[in-house]
Formats: sequence, structure tokens, C-alpha cells
Amino acid sequence: MYAPMLGVERGFLEAGFDQLEADYGTVHNYLLTGLGLSPQTIAALSAKLVA
Repeated sequence: MYAPMLGVERGFLEAGFDQLEADYGTVHNYLLTGLGLSPQTIAALSAKLVA
């Protein structure tokens, strides 16, 4: 019953990344201009998510 909420269709995820790239060029640029995050916030998030 919960399986649809715990996964993602590969095609949907790819379409989302394709649109992000078309609109912003890179994920970093999306974070800066699309979401309005500061470079410091992006660095802090990166440190927490990649660590």
C-alpha cells in the first residue's frame, strides 16, 4: 500500500532534472537563482548532505 509513496518513477525524476537544466543550466544555479539560497547556505547544506 505504501510502495508508491516510497519510490520514484525514473522517468519522472529524469524529466525534473531535464527541466531544471533547461531552465537554470545547473543545480547550483537553480539553488542560487531559482530558490534564492545564498552561497553560504548552499555550502552548509552540501556539508550536511554529502558528509
